[in-house]
Amino acid sequence: MYYITEIDSNTVAVSCGYNTILIINISTRSITSTIKTSGYCCGISYNDNNLRYRYPRHYSRQRQVGLYRLDITSIYCCSLDGKVMWKFKKDEFQDLTRVTTDNEGNVYVTDERTHTVIVVSDDGKHHRELLTESDGLNRPWGIYFDKKENVLLVCNERDGNAFLFDVIKKLT
Repeated sequence: MYYITEIDSNTVAVSCGYNTILIINISTRSITSTIKTSGYCCGISYNDNNLRYRYPRHYSRQRQVGLYRLDITSIYCCSLDGKVMWKFKKDEFQDLTRVTTDNEGNVYVTDERTHTVIVVSDDGKHHRELLTESDGLNRPWGIYFDKKENVLLVCNERDGNAFLFDVIKKLT
């Protein structure tokens, strides 16, 4: 098991490395379905009936299960058939590693190199640096947006510290 995301109070999606995402009912502890991907899955998120996963840069194919795809320098918003609807890329972000989304479709992404979390609007036109090293980030590795509580969980790779942040949504 590599990455996990909540689908509902009884169901999670779990990436199992290369080519497999499992949908698991945690109440019955059973696998309800298996999704085959076309490459290694290194990030997973669920929002608004869409399961999203991230390929590493060397797996740059457009196919995916959901709406967002991430490589180390760009975020892609794709239709369910894989067509790119918009792309977000800024030169200052060169090590984008993990992704999650909120109820409004905003995309939260960690940047290991700059020790930051950025948030990008659902249309890809606006962004801001949400959290930085001064907030305690040190190579942020894990990220999860709790849609019920409106809080963002961020975990550091280096020191293992984890932080919960209340999120106020304002990008324009």
